[in-house]
Parts: sequence; C-alpha cells; structure tokens
Amino acid sequence: MKAAMVTFYLKPGKTDEFVNRVQDVLDKTRDTPGLGPIYLVSDPAKNACMTFGIWETAEEAALWPKNEEFIRFLRESGPLFVSEPVRKVCDVLMIPKGKGEERVA
Repeated sequence: MKAAMVTFYLKPGKTDEFVNRVQDVLDKTRDTPGLGPIYLVSDPAKNACMTFGIWETAEEAALWPKNEEFIRFLRESGPLFVSEPVRKVCDVLMIPKGKGEERVA
C-alpha cells in the first residue's frame, strides 16, 4: 500500500478556487484503479494545500501523474500556483482500524 502526497503552494486568496478544482478532478476520477481515499488539508500560514491519496500498489500510484484528468487539472490550475506542485510517494505503515490502528507493513 502506498500514500501519494502532493504539496501545492497557492497564490494568496486562491484556496477556495483550488478546493473546487480538486473536488472536480476527484469527482471525475473516482473509478481510477487502486485509488483509495484522498484527503485535502491546508496550511494557511504558508498558503499551501496538500493532498494525501492512498493507493493499493506502487504501480497504480505511479500511473496517477499520467492520468488525463489530473494532467488537465494541473494545466488549468497552474495560474493558482506560486510554484510547481511537489509529489512524493511513500509506504503506508499503519492505517486506522476503528478506534485503534492496524499495521500494514
């Protein structure tokens, strides 16, 4: 299991528009093989938003940057960014299980 994290540094005042664009791309890609939950969090002090997506395999996570809808999202959202988004894929070691956690690696 993999987690893909992408950090987006946004121009001031662009967070709401960015959130709408993220929701739109997620609505269009929900059936992507291997894609699990995706979380969107923000760091308002840095005008940054981060996505955390869970993938079943490394191969499926590696295909996401080539997804046509994701490419379109990046192209159309480009004017909102201060810099290029940064993506990192990591191993998932633990996932929530009820009120506790479950080790997966």
